[in-house]
Amino acid sequence: MRASLPLVPDHPTGSAAGSAGMRRVWARLLLPAATTAALVYLMSAAVGALVAYEPEPARLRFATLAAGLAVCAALWQAGAARRWRVLAALSVAAGPLALGLGIWSRFAQPHMAAALAETIAILLPLQAGGAALAYRQGRRLTAELLGAGLLLNGWLLILSGERSVWLAAAIGLPSAILVAEGAMARPHATGWRWARRAGAGIAAAAGLLYLLLLVWPPAATAVLAQRAALWRDMIRLAADYRFTGSGLGMTAMVASSYLFLLHVPLYDHAHNLYIQMALEQGVFGVMGFGGMALATLGMAQKVAGAGDPARRVLGACALAALVTLLVHGLLDAELYASVLLPLLFLPFGLVWGLYAAARQETADAGQPARGLAGAGAGITAVLLWAVLLWAALGGRGAWAANQGALAQTRAELRVYRWPQWVLQDQVRRSAAVNLEPALAYYQAALDLDPSNVTAQRRLGQIALARGEAATARRYLSAAYALAPHDRVVRQLLGESDALAGNLPAAVHLWQGIDLGEGQLDVRLAWYAFLGNMHDRQQMQEAINLYERGSALP
Repeated sequence: MRASLPLVPDHPTGSAAGSAGMRRVWARLLLPAATTAALVYLMSAAVGALVAYEPEPARLRFATLAAGLAVCAALWQAGAARRWRVLAALSVAAGPLALGLGIWSRFAQPHMAAALAETIAILLPLQAGGAALAYRQGRRLTAELLGAGLLLNGWLLILSGERSVWLAAAIGLPSAILVAEGAMARPHATGWRWARRAGAGIAAAAGLLYLLLLVWPPAATAVLAQRAALWRDMIRLAADYRFTGSGLGMTAMVASSYLFLLHVPLYDHAHNLYIQMALEQGVFGVMGFGGMALATLGMAQKVAGAGDPARRVLGACALAALVTLLVHGLLDAELYASVLLPLLFLPFGLVWGLYAAARQETADAGQPARGLAGAGAGITAVLLWAVLLWAALGGRGAWAANQGALAQTRAELRVYRWPQWVLQDQVRRSAAVNLEPALAYYQAALDLDPSNVTAQRRLGQIALARGEAATARRYLSAAYALAPHDRVVRQLLGESDALAGNLPAAVHLWQGIDLGEGQLDVRLAWYAFLGNMHDRQQMQEAINLYERGSALP
């Protein structure tokens, strides 16, 4: 019986046979690649839960992540069992779910507006697919209700005022249309078909440019510049925990303590999905999620361009949702940092289910040995890649610094609570907190790699907190020579210069970073708390000079 959803031509002839064979090989590798990447991602999340300084919130977050991946696995199994109605029901249920979340956001949870706006933008294409399926099946009332809900959800999305979500949605829908159009094109497309595709691409680009000019006021440019600076800083912080991550859900105090040098939370996420994953789960989390995304995009492209029209429509809608999610991840991470995290994986699961159903209906379905071999090859490739990554990221020196950062974070932030403790510096001076393991790891990192910025910066920070000015200056000067744009190094080395009486040098360093959250006032309060009037006076004079902007060249 002829397959209803062929992924490649049934009987390729001539020169098409070779390319068809390659497409078959690629089609067989997509699911093993996606599942292998999902396993890497899940393992990185498990590590993030284990290393977190607060175990309970981290375990809860891990359970939330695992639930999202479990939904993907369930939809994959539904597709493999040819339960088409389960996949179709998901697209129909997306409408009421998006509407309910939109109303909940508007009236009950205004602080979650950004996360809910992203959720609605992801669910809207799935809802459109459900409406199209209902219309094709003759269920006019269901189609009309879903269509009305689609308009209402679109209006709620506009009311949210989240321009980054609008931008991601504006990219996601045309991308899905173009990919589906390209996938359905025949190998020898006519000039008219190519012209139509080129025209669609130009129209989509023009529409996107118009949208940017329409909704992106000059104030938004300043916000984007601020975000770019935040991303750079968060990348530097993530480098301290590059192999393990700092722990699931631990971003707020980790960033405040070791990046912004504040005693209370400032940001609870990095406003970028991929940087946030690197910060919480390390580079292997980003690698796993990226592998999932690439493999799923490949599956969506094939599903959207083959088979009966109903499945093509749903495949294109799932692709639009996935592209929207991935593009918005470049601009924010609200959904990833919220309790709605499992919904992040819905587009992945729907594509996996559609693709698994397609594979079951092709002539080479039901080959578990091939799938197992593909998964084994994927795991082998991941291990080889991990070895290369280990070397590229600094090897043993970087690993020792990573262990030191974890040891310091766990020792300090497990006990630090404001206002019981004035500052994290007070914890570093307390005999109740043992920082010796962290110091030993940092020293080992420098023995292996004297150019390790993490070890130099962290040793300088601890020494300055303990009043060891000369030691702090030695470490911080070395860190500044290696990373002159590091905001933590510039602030702390500037403080060291101020205490030494070199006020112009201190101001010069401070002027290169954003200290708009009162970081210098916090440091001034610290020396007042210690009762060290000399150091307080030196800091006050340096701050006055900084505020007047009269630093010498």
